[in-house]
Amino acid sequence: MIEEAIGLFALPPREFVAERNRLAKLLKSGGRTDDSALVSSLKRPKLGGYALNRLAHEHGPIIERLVEAIDSAADAQTAAIGGDASSCARRRPNCGRRPSRRWTVPCCS
Repeated sequence: MIEEAIGLFALPPREFVAERNRLAKLLKSGGRTDDSALVSSLKRPKLGGYALNRLAHEHGPIIERLVEAIDSAADAQTAAIGGDASSCARRRPNCGRRPSRRWTVPCCS
């Protein structure tokens, strides 16, 4: 992620597009056309995404602990089913996928 763009996600959604466009223009005028194109392609977060972004921005350590707890729970769940999630995978199509680099969708519930 482009360092200057991180702050965009802490903005209220109504301010996102104008600030994104301002940043893209600034990057382009500075000769950073690839970065400008990337920033221009960023989509305004929906309200739920904005709320999560604000929490992460304002309470990063708490969110990190939450992610670690989720990882631990997923590990415990995998251990409880013996590490073989193949039977569960048929029932849950997203089983084992990694929607983020930090956690995997649990296979059984």
